[in-house]
Amino acid sequence: MTASTDSDIQPRFLTAEVAIVHRIGEVQLADPAKDTGDRGSINTNVVEKQHEEWKITAFHNCRIQPLPQGGR
Repeated sequence: MTASTDSDIQPRFLTAEVAIVHRIGEVQLADPAKDTGDRGSINTNVVEKQHEEWKITAFHNCRIQPLPQGGR
């Protein structure tokens, strides 16, 4: 799996112990010839500081897809 670099992480701190973090990544198939490169996803994580370590307390994963064309 490829992911954004750590320098891309921009947490939004809700408190000193709770933050929301968004990450973008992509799962790649073992056989590059079969990998279409369309598995991008954005992850939303809620992290909480517990005993001086950050732990993920909630996670949501959503595929990145182009917006549909045309009107409503």
